[in-house]
Amino acid sequence: MSTKLGWILLALLVLSSACHSPARSLPELPFGRWVVTELEGVAVGELERRPELRLGEDGTLDGFGGVNRFSGPLDLDELRAGRLVAGPLAATRMAGPQPAMEAEARLFALLGAPLEWQRVTGEVRLLRQGQVVARLNAAS
Repeated sequence: MSTKLGWILLALLVLSSACHSPARSLPELPFGRWVVTELEGVAVGELERRPELRLGEDGTLDGFGGVNRFSGPLDLDELRAGRLVAGPLAATRMAGPQPAMEAEARLFALLGAPLEWQRVTGEVRLLRQGQVVARLNAAS
């Protein structure tokens, strides 16, 4: 009797695993350095130095906002779920050219609230309520 029960349990296990659909492959997480190419529809290519983000596998977010360096925690569980959620960011407080200061203020405001992210052909897009608010390219 116990042999039959064992075979039945084994058959049920095999059948239940066969009924599950294959796991959806998630996009590769955007760890690494990224250069901001667009903020809220405005290209930042004319800045002396473009803003950059580094998303660390250790749960850190840091970079250059356009004038100042910044750093803070990054929620890795949220990142895996398709959202970019940064903790409080600390930044240096230097002044710079007005266009760079404006770009930095926009970037810091964006990073102050949860964003969704998508990875599309070498680009990372940051979205708020489905609308692209920033585009990032891999830093060389």
